[in-house]
Amino acid sequence: MLLAILLSVVSSQTPPIWPDKFSVNFTELNDDIGIKARTQGTLYYDWPNKQYRLDRDNGVGDRYCGSVNLFRNTPCQHIVKNEKRYLYFPNLSSCCYCCNSTAGCGVLEPNWAADATYVGNEIDHNGNSAEKFEKSGAQKNYIYSLKGTTINSQIDQEPNNFIYFLVNTYKYQVDASIFNLPKECASPKNCGGLVCSNLRGEI
Repeated sequence: MLLAILLSVVSSQTPPIWPDKFSVNFTELNDDIGIKARTQGTLYYDWPNKQYRLDRDNGVGDRYCGSVNLFRNTPCQHIVKNEKRYLYFPNLSSCCYCCNSTAGCGVLEPNWAADATYVGNEIDHNGNSAEKFEKSGAQKNYIYSLKGTTINSQIDQEPNNFIYFLVNTYKYQVDASIFNLPKECASPKNCGGLVCSNLRGEI
């Protein structure tokens, strides 16, 4: 009987589900390419139009941005539009093409965490009561949602990447102009660096 009760409690937990459209601010800790970095940023998401933009105040610790401009402290944006991912460096007036959705550069589906396994209740990095889930991948991925909701509050890609969403900054309308490509992305060169070159199958 006790086992049946425990199983019913666990099975009632629901992994985070992203809204079709939203924006949210975040803090990120990264040690992904041998560089320990902390930055702030904003995620913009538009599933109906398959658009996505991820802004980092400093892209030096991001495996994509950091491999293009090695050891350079500069803002970086991921822009996914028309099934292509671009990396834009606004302070450098520079844009490059990383790869397409077939190579893994598309937009995550809202239910990308649907198959995650419930781990238990925890307090997330920002002090919120949360439910923790594990999703299998190349590394241990832990996903947190506010307790009793499907609102994503934290993503841990152990041991080297941690994203803490500021849940009070969630907005559920996103201006379509956010996803307009900068003029530098009109005819971009291919991104250098190991990550994008590998995804394009060049190395």
